[in-house]
Amino acid sequence: MAAVRGDLDSIVMKCLEKDRTRRYETANGLAADLQRHMDDEPVVARPQSVRYRFFKGLATPQAGLCPRQAQLSQLSFRIAMTSWQAVEANRARGAEKAQRLRADAEKADARRLLYGADMSLAQQAWEPLVEKQHSTLQTHPMSQRI
Repeated sequence: MAAVRGDLDSIVMKCLEKDRTRRYETANGLAADLQRHMDDEPVVARPQSVRYRFFKGLATPQAGLCPRQAQLSQLSFRIAMTSWQAVEANRARGAEKAQRLRADAEKADARRLLYGADMSLAQQAWEPLVEKQHSTLQTHPMSQRI
């Protein structure tokens, strides 16, 4: 981890600071910071960013998770679960839309088949009438037709 490798650099740079107010006040301060580095705890010489404290806390086996890390882990878990649920909801919506489109297509096919059946029945009902009219016309000679 870059955060752990940079701790000793930060301690040395704090010792070499030109401005006295930015250096360790005593040798005990330097010793305490070195001890914190050896114990995998955040050092005073390093800027205390949230990312640095988080990774330092993860690297400390005896400390376990601090409350903020637990909250961050819980938040990350909730975000992941919410994202997963959103993906599943989108899949379900897509499946429902596809099913609706299939049902509409089947309904249109059924309407075409019904129309064809109705036309066939109409033709079956019409043919005897046409034949009867044709036979009626055949009984009269052409000269009598208007």
